[in-house]
Amino acid sequence: MKRLPADFPYYAMVASAALLFAIFTVFLNWQLAVIELVVIVLFAAVAVIRFKNNIALRNRTLNTVAEYLQPGEKDALHVFPMPVMVCDQSGRITWFNDLFKVRVLGDEELVDDRIEQFTSGMKIDEIRGMDSVPVEYGESSYTVLSSRIKSGKSESFVLYFIDDTNLKKLAADYRFSKPAVVRINVDNVDEVFRNFKESDKAAISGGVEKLIENWASNFEAVMSKTESSKFLIITQEKDLANMIQERFSVLKDVREFSYEGRTGISLSIGVGRGEGLAECDKFSGLALDMALGRGGDQAAVNTNGKYEFYGGVSGGTERRSRTKNRIVATAIGELLEGSDNIIVMGHRFSDLDALGAAIGLRKAAELLGKPAYIAMSRTKTLAKPLLERLDALGKDVVVSEEQAFELLIKKSLLIIVDTHRAEFVEYPELYHKASTVVVIDHHRKNVDFISDAVIFFHNPNASSASEMVTEMLAYLTSDGTRLIDKFEAEALLAGIMLDTRNFILRTGVQTFEAAAYLRDLGADTVAVKQLFANTLDAYRQKNTVVASADIYRECAIAVSDAKNDDVRIVSSQAADELLNVSGVKASFVLFNADSVVNISARSLGDINVQIIMEALGGGGHQTMAAAQLKEKTIDDAKVRLLQAIDKFYLENK
Repeated sequence: MKRLPADFPYYAMVASAALLFAIFTVFLNWQLAVIELVVIVLFAAVAVIRFKNNIALRNRTLNTVAEYLQPGEKDALHVFPMPVMVCDQSGRITWFNDLFKVRVLGDEELVDDRIEQFTSGMKIDEIRGMDSVPVEYGESSYTVLSSRIKSGKSESFVLYFIDDTNLKKLAADYRFSKPAVVRINVDNVDEVFRNFKESDKAAISGGVEKLIENWASNFEAVMSKTESSKFLIITQEKDLANMIQERFSVLKDVREFSYEGRTGISLSIGVGRGEGLAECDKFSGLALDMALGRGGDQAAVNTNGKYEFYGGVSGGTERRSRTKNRIVATAIGELLEGSDNIIVMGHRFSDLDALGAAIGLRKAAELLGKPAYIAMSRTKTLAKPLLERLDALGKDVVVSEEQAFELLIKKSLLIIVDTHRAEFVEYPELYHKASTVVVIDHHRKNVDFISDAVIFFHNPNASSASEMVTEMLAYLTSDGTRLIDKFEAEALLAGIMLDTRNFILRTGVQTFEAAAYLRDLGADTVAVKQLFANTLDAYRQKNTVVASADIYRECAIAVSDAKNDDVRIVSSQAADELLNVSGVKASFVLFNADSVVNISARSLGDINVQIIMEALGGGGHQTMAAAQLKEKTIDDAKVRLLQAIDKFYLENK
């Protein structure tokens, strides 16, 4: 049995020193020496009494513990077949058995009497509430079990140390040897190759392939080229962990690859982790689809259905197929003709893009002979000027949630535009009750996308949902009949202009072709411009927000304290305006609305505001995103925003 408390020798040393000092004092002042001796005697008495009490408490505890383990056998703890430690309720060690000294301490003397050194820093109050605690000490791993023992008025705790070092090592070896499947897709070969000779194409393909091979050679992996621009890698979890740690550096290597001074190549990577090779392969395919759906130039890691993303900092290259548009348009046309009525719904706080796309689809369905409606809130919208023009046509086509539920029947078709997330739609319950759903959206794909849509038309390279609808219109009828008039053309053009910021951002060849098509249908650019007009008060509020902005890491951050209905419009326009400031690559405007803190985020493309907003629970596109935070104050939300910006710069800059 080990002698504790360990501080008893220190008491003896202090008492001896005091006694020597008192003897020396006799020769100087015997009265003072007598006082010192009395104090020393009292001190020694207290120390002895305390020591005896500790010994008595220890013996009572050990007897209680021994009886608890094996009644009638007082030496149970001494011969217990595993290391055992006893501590008091403050976490001070009062005893340990011989196996603890040999196996845990390694026959070394105990220097510190706190249990935290053996429990990976955990205190006894934490341990007592847990069934078992994994701890590390020295080069060994233990699982610690605890039991509480009452000893008189005090409590003690018995800790049993189960040495499972080898078991945990085997478990780690098994975990790190599990398979993982990595699919690599070269995103935009056709677009890059368009202006190169065959010999140049071979050189570019060889250069990109060499970068991928060099990267894969850093790991224990088997790589195979499955198609001209597709690769398959089978590796182990330990190597996948290294790939993740270096954030799939091949993404950056390929992004920076150039040939004759021209760039544009990017990769999409899908990683599957599961219980077996077949499951990993399935998950890797889903992950690759997710990476492509988010615009490419990134890696998506699918671990049993849970996604993590790496990269995604560039805008990607326009990659669209007219064949796909025609196929999707034909399928949607068949659904329109087979439905009794059509309801088109956008996202909450609908903007010109959501309402413009809805107006175009509603009119097309009407001209195909089907009654069609737009489900949206008249009060919570950012597109009031366009809504007022729609009402002026004299048709009651905008319905509330209650009216939409009355219209919803078995053969109703619900078309969701400008969002692909169920939680963001205008009326979530309407979506859940609809039997046939179509989704048309251009935002980068999120993990909680609407997965039960009969048609999920998603293109993150389109500028807007209005552009996607415009491209479909020409294919909705076999004879090419024009399905929209001047007003609908202007509504669609307004949606395109909003999301491209007047054709500045995210504009490809097909964006201008769509705009030209709408112009040919009679869209008046002056009339469209008037849909963006502000009141004088809103214009003043926007300027106030812009003037209050601070610059942080090339980001302009401002706060809007407007309390009126225009706060969302003012904030989004202020975020756009801040991008005109020299040196600003992204802007964020925070404002209070609906009892939450909202953030409007904008970017010129160098900074992916979608990634930053996703870190705060929001989403959107690379150059336009938003988030809602349930923080109590804007200052709290601003702290979280700064942390998200720091994380983005740390991982991507």
